[in-house]
Amino acid sequence: MKSFLCKKVLTVPLIFFLQKKSEPTVIYELPVRIVRFKISDDSYEVIATNLSEDLFSSDDLKYTVGLRYFHAILFLDFISLMILIESHANFS
Repeated sequence: MKSFLCKKVLTVPLIFFLQKKSEPTVIYELPVRIVRFKISDDSYEVIATNLSEDLFSSDDLKYTVGLRYFHAILFLDFISLMILIESHANFS
């Protein structure tokens, strides 16, 4: 069973505003793939990526994003622990 409920590939124009007014506006096309995952009975997660479906299936994206969140939580826990240790350490 596929992990996505809907997916759509969009082409989104990007307009850069950091130009001088005398220069013409430059528009770049960026293909965006939208993948929606069901994470519980009544909640979903939506991911926008420019990775093609040939390289990363929806299951690969779900796994990769899960790893990223797991590592971010571990990092925040580590930083919190270091702050706690430093605040209670006696260096005198």
